[in-house]
Parts: sequence; C-alpha cells; structure tokens
Amino acid sequence: MEAMRETWSDDRLDDLNHKVDEGFRRVDEGFRRVDEQFRRVDADIRALRTETRTEVRELRNEMNERFEQVDHRFEQVDHRFEHLGARLDSFYHVLVVLVGSILVGLIGVIASIIAIGA
Repeated sequence: MEAMRETWSDDRLDDLNHKVDEGFRRVDEGFRRVDEQFRRVDADIRALRTETRTEVRELRNEMNERFEQVDHRFEQVDHRFEHLGARLDSFYHVLVVLVGSILVGLIGVIASIIAIGA
C-alpha cells in the first residue's frame, strides 16, 4: 500500500491536477461573487451618498430661506422699535412741555396770591 502512495502515475497526476484546477475554479468563482457583492455595495453607497448630498443641499436651501424670513421679521421688529422710540420721544417732549406749563401756571397763581395778600 505504501508503495502505491509513493508512486505517482499519470492518471493520479491528472486527477490531482483536475482537483487543483477545480479547487482554483471554486476559489475564483467565490472571488467573483465577492467582487460582485462589493460592486453592488459600492453602487448602493454611491447612490446613498448622492441621495444624502441632495437631501443636505435641499435642507440647507430650506434653512437659508427660513433664516431669510427670520431676518426679515427681525428687521420689521427693529423698524417697529425705532418707530416706538420716536413716539416715546414725542410723548416725552409733550410731557416736559405740559409739566413746564403747569409749573409756570402754578408759579403765576402763587405770585398772584402773594401779590393780593401783600
């Protein structure tokens, strides 16, 4: 039996060659399947990146539009505060004139009372 194992006939070498070729064919086929899976995953990742970039771009545009709306509303609030400040300045001016007039009137009344009493 040992003598048989140590001798290699053409048939045994052909059989071994066939087995080795078959093994490499299976390995090559496995690598082809893995390569195809990687290609599909790569294509999915590329599509996902494209979709994500598009969504981010759309969100950025929407955010910019919203910020422009907020900026516009703040400008309106600023304008209203400026208008309110001008009205308060006018009210303050009227109040000062009114208080001054009342004081002048009171001083006149007091001076008249003093003049009459003297």
